[in-house]
Amino acid sequence: AMEAGSLLVAFGPAGSLLLSLTSSPQLWPLMLISGFFFLVAQLLAALIWTAIFPLKSIVLLQLIVRVFSIEIFRYIFFRLYRRGEDRFSFHTAWATSFFALQDLSSSLACGLAFGLVHSVTLFGLILRHSLGPAALYSPHCTQMSVFTLSAGLSVAFQTIHALLMTMAFDGYERSSPVRIGWVILLHLAAELLILLSQLPDGCTILLPSEFGVAVLAASSVVFI
Repeated sequence: AMEAGSLLVAFGPAGSLLLSLTSSPQLWPLMLISGFFFLVAQLLAALIWTAIFPLKSIVLLQLIVRVFSIEIFRYIFFRLYRRGEDRFSFHTAWATSFFALQDLSSSLACGLAFGLVHSVTLFGLILRHSLGPAALYSPHCTQMSVFTLSAGLSVAFQTIHALLMTMAFDGYERSSPVRIGWVILLHLAAELLILLSQLPDGCTILLPSEFGVAVLAASSVVFI
């Protein structure tokens, strides 16, 4: 029962927040499209790993390629979002008072979609097995089960993606190189921290470090 609860921990908070954000019907297709963009970014990164042979054995380079692939598609998604918002407002001005797209709710919803797809693609298979009767431990992490670690990382990355998307929307809108650069640096830091999992009991540092990045991202939304 405790292992099965890891699924609820991993996807419950983000799912609840998404439901609270979906009072506007436009957010549903936005979330689906943003999730699709994240998948395409992951696919592009995988194709690059396959095409460039040395990347297959160097995890550090794989993480860097994935970060920049996601950031490129984040920007493409924002440009399409802005174009679609303008067209919607022009063609259906009568409905904008009821279904107006707002950058804050849109960016949060799209960021959470990024985070949920990230969790499903990276941790979904492991978390699915958490429904079994036994606990699985990694030889590199004897302090907590793989299920507990994956659930915690899922929550951390969902939070980070939501905050980074919010900051990125604002940075793109203002054409702020500081905000955009900070988004990339925070994303890169969150991904590279995964390398701690390869150290003996590095998970005890990894999990609080990822939540530390989430706290830093939250403060950055306000102060940067």
